[in-house]
Amino acid sequence: MRYMKFLHFTLLAPRSRAFSTSYIPLRRIEVDLRPQLSDLIIAYERDNLEEDNLLERALGVQDCTSSINDIRRKQQFHDTLGLQAWPSGFVAARIMLDMLPDHRGDFTVLELGCGTGVPSLAAYKAGANAVATDLDVNIVSRSFNEQSSHGGNGYKCIELNLLDEKACEKIISYTRPNLVIAADCLYDATLANAVGQIMSVSAGKYGCNILVADPGRLDGRGRELFLDSFLSDTDFGSREKYGFEDVDMPQELLRKSGASLSWCGVLETKVGIFTWLNSDIK
Repeated sequence: MRYMKFLHFTLLAPRSRAFSTSYIPLRRIEVDLRPQLSDLIIAYERDNLEEDNLLERALGVQDCTSSINDIRRKQQFHDTLGLQAWPSGFVAARIMLDMLPDHRGDFTVLELGCGTGVPSLAAYKAGANAVATDLDVNIVSRSFNEQSSHGGNGYKCIELNLLDEKACEKIISYTRPNLVIAADCLYDATLANAVGQIMSVSAGKYGCNILVADPGRLDGRGRELFLDSFLSDTDFGSREKYGFEDVDMPQELLRKSGASLSWCGVLETKVGIFTWLNSDIK
């Protein structure tokens, strides 16, 4: 697989850009996915990343014992963490681009917990239909609007709580995606279980292809919880057959975006990839 050359940052003037009604300062990112895409993707992430790092520690988001009520109470804060362009999204975008068929007009990519939405934006720029979902999609909607050119038929930005099982299945049933992506959504036990359940329904009931990227949240426990949930109510086979394949993050990305690569003070150097293919999407 080919991976990344990529990130060029351009800082906006302080508080010249704001997120929703919270007035969160953002910075502009130019994502270079060449040669897979001919021009840059424009995206935004939170400008004050140090505040995010402090927030992560305060919330204890690596605690694997959080209850559902705790997660629901904290989700408004986790949403601000989603305003950071985490490396898993870039790796997932590269892999997704290699998976796209030659004829993409009828191909739909659904991204769960999209945050800054790099995989969704890449799918759109590549000519596929993109559906980006998260608790708040104002930032990714703005990014879609600012793309200089595209070949896709369109995009949708839909507010979605990953803990709402019925709402998640409704989106899958409505959009009928060919590929469902979740990048860096396994950072909490409850969310990891929820993503596994959503992906299980997507693959088992609706025949979707699956791509999950995770840098090893919860010291790898997030992956185990996801896989247990994904396989629990299906006939996909033995648990021993499945796992995540670690790939190295490009060193150039590490140099250019080091602020986005530290999670609770730990520098991340690998991303784990899980795929489930129901069909030959080429």
